[in-house]
Amino acid sequence: MAALVVVALAAAGVVFVVMSGDSESTPPDLSESDMESALLTTDDVGEGFTEDPPDGDDGDSTMNADDIEASEECTDVYERFSEMEESDPDVGREMVTEGDRLSVQHDISLRDEGEPSIELIDEFVEACAEVSYDDGESSGTIRFDLGDPMDGIESPSRVLRSEIEITEPFEVEATSTTVVWERDGVISTVSVAEFEIIGTETPAAGDIDPPILDELAKIADGRLADLIDEAG
Repeated sequence: MAALVVVALAAAGVVFVVMSGDSESTPPDLSESDMESALLTTDDVGEGFTEDPPDGDDGDSTMNADDIEASEECTDVYERFSEMEESDPDVGREMVTEGDRLSVQHDISLRDEGEPSIELIDEFVEACAEVSYDDGESSGTIRFDLGDPMDGIESPSRVLRSEIEITEPFEVEATSTTVVWERDGVISTVSVAEFEIIGTETPAAGDIDPPILDELAKIADGRLADLIDEAG
């Protein structure tokens, strides 16, 4: 469903802008299996969640700048990001409830030299606080802002919040909060998102409450710190 793709992009797009090229830290020698061992699991996020494996679709995963209606400043910032080499996470795991109403995503990447710094999230939010999106199949509005700094995780870090309202081809409301941080040249992001399709029989999450992002981030950062220490 194209509209839900836009929602997912808004939540995951922060990964694209945070790969830090300004850090003096040299990433440790970690394999994909090493990093996968540090990812959050369904045991970490709680009952009612199952792992949602990748579907193998390697199609375009970014919003086209031509499809967003925003200020010239926002468009310029977005194009700077989209023109850079693709920055897919090295490893990631998504966990969802029935009907995908609640979603937790954890990604880990080694920092690539020459990519934007984590501080550019500030510039992105300032320029693109609200954007309209219309790709001919789905349309809506996405609002971004910065959350309060999160205690207990490595710095630099940022908390990015997004609210998504999609009106076509059907109504979707979603919220997403993502924390991004760098530890010794390794970038980690954890997102918690909640979705609702208006006017449909979307499977409810029952008594499942959204996981507490602060707690998940601290678990993820502690696990990452242990992994880096072991790689020593």
